[in-house]
This record gives sequence, C-alpha cells and structure tokens, in this order.
Amino acid sequence: MDEITEIDANGVISIFDPWGRSYITLLVDDSYKTISDDVGDGILKLTSEPIKLQSLELPPKRGKETKQHRLLKANAAKLLKDLGEEKIQFEGFDNSDVYGNTLRIRIECGHTDGMRYFRSLWTVKEFWVLQYPYDSELSQLYKFKINYKKMIEKYPKGKKLLSKDKINTFIE
Repeated sequence: MDEITEIDANGVISIFDPWGRSYITLLVDDSYKTISDDVGDGILKLTSEPIKLQSLELPPKRGKETKQHRLLKANAAKLLKDLGEEKIQFEGFDNSDVYGNTLRIRIECGHTDGMRYFRSLWTVKEFWVLQYPYDSELSQLYKFKINYKKMIEKYPKGKKLLSKDKINTFIE
C-alpha cells in the first residue's frame, strides 16, 4: 500500500474519473481542489494499492449497469468482508455503490464525482474509490481515511452544525 501525501486537483480527478470531459471539470466543480488541499493538510490520509479482481457472484443489476461495474462492486464487497464487515449494502447509503454499515466505509466503483465524498462527511470514516482496470487485470483502489479532528481544527465553523454526540462518534 502506497501513501500519497501530495496530490493536485487533476490528480484527484484522475482518481475519481468522473463522467464527462475532465478538462472542464475544474471549471465547474471545485471539490477536487478541496480534496487535494485536505490530503496536503493531513485531513485525508490517501493510500493506493493494486487489486486483482476476482470472478465473484455479481450483485443484482441496477438499471443499465454494466457487468464490469457489478464485478467491481462484488470485489469491493469482498474487500469489506475480508475486514470483518457483516452489514454490506449495495446502492445503500446515499446510493453508494457499496457501503459497510459497521466499519462506515463507502466505496464508489468506476466513475464517480467529488461531491459524493462531501455528501459522505460525518457519516463515514473512510471513502474508497475502486477504479476500472484499464491496462491490465489489476484495478487500483484508493482509500481516503478522514481525520475529523484535523477537519474541525481547519474548519471550526462546521463544529457548530453538528451535535456533540455526532462529533464524538468520529473523533478518534
């Protein structure tokens, strides 16, 4: 597992790989810049590791979802199970691709956007992105572990919006 301590907004865009034209993404969405700043400030601990996708039983198809996307979701669920998660949801919390209720880990598979990370704040401890395997059978897994204590230090006004119990749930 490799730790990434510095990354710019374009690097974050390459992790999230949002749909659309990436060259205009920064013009319409500043979430990637904020995420890159938070990595640099230590609010987010970002790690990356290659994952060999396994042939697993696929979760139910949702809409026009591809087989490859369902395979990513199945592998993401297996990663959570291997960590001891027993309460896994597909398309659960905020339509996340895969969500571990006990560990509070949200996993987005393939293409996603930075705002999904922000909608997860104060509900998850980690936000993962499992990418499509483009050049090999290996997929890249990026883990964003959130340090809420540092987040409050940098953004103290946010503390007023939350109950003390909610804050204590996430402060380590």
